[in-house]
Amino acid sequence: MKKTVLLLIIAFCCTLSGKELKVLAIGNSFSASAVRTLPKLTASVPGCRLILTGASIGGCSLKRHWDEWCKAEKDPKYAPYGLSFWDSANLSGKTNRRGNVNELLKNKNNKYDIITIQQNSANSWKYETYQPYAKNLIAVIKKYQPQAEIVIQQTWSYRSDSARLKSWKIDNTIMYNKLEAAYAKLAKENGFRVIPTGYAVQIFRAKTPVKFVKPDFKALEALKNPVPHAFEGEVVGYCKWGKHRKTKKYCIIKDMSHLNPHGEFMQGAVWFSFLFEQPATAVKYLPQGMSAERAKFLLECAQEAVSTYKQPGK
Repeated sequence: MKKTVLLLIIAFCCTLSGKELKVLAIGNSFSASAVRTLPKLTASVPGCRLILTGASIGGCSLKRHWDEWCKAEKDPKYAPYGLSFWDSANLSGKTNRRGNVNELLKNKNNKYDIITIQQNSANSWKYETYQPYAKNLIAVIKKYQPQAEIVIQQTWSYRSDSARLKSWKIDNTIMYNKLEAAYAKLAKENGFRVIPTGYAVQIFRAKTPVKFVKPDFKALEALKNPVPHAFEGEVVGYCKWGKHRKTKKYCIIKDMSHLNPHGEFMQGAVWFSFLFEQPATAVKYLPQGMSAERAKFLLECAQEAVSTYKQPGK
């Protein structure tokens, strides 16, 4: 009896470790960051293989995704999306091109296991902006890829010093609570699972031993070409020295909404654990310049998010 149970456990573990997935991520820069990191993390876990396609437009809302679908129906050559193609078994073979989501979904050779969708960050906390566009997008995904599971990436709230938060008269905790409720509502209405990236960010913020302190941008500006500020207290936001998009003058470029490199690593770990049903701590990939101790903490936050997030409707 004991031998039989042991063999069943071994067989189950082998099934998990040998998992291969074909995934399409439809989104914007908040999904592109996962697409950049996830294949590298997956490649570090023996037996796991990910064939990943990213389709993104910066800042793309669910409304715009639907508008772009309608335009491409009239003109198949219309190419508003940046498409990237990855295989974790051959990271050097990554390719990029322009295209549209229509061609990806309608291609009979593309039998995706999972397709992810999400709202753009500025509208993520306002459910009234989701519909009817999410419903329309879900319908065409189900029509052309009926075998695929549709899942939602829960995005995250901005850094506490974001000017947008100030203009909206909310803080990043309120933003998270509202976006969490909006994504949960969409998930519950459709029976979808949620990739809890935003929840992982909240866990990090609560547990990080070094709390975020707003940088002294005037002091950084005086350095002319500053080293980007440390990421210990936040996984969202960064600044760098660069040329201003409009004035073309060199200055501090501030970003309080996107994940920094540490955040992208954690996001990739959340996706890995969710998709492959393995602990995030199984990841052996260590980004250049990141300490093993830091990576361990980020992986633990990712794992806690996947393990403790209460999926809507369950």
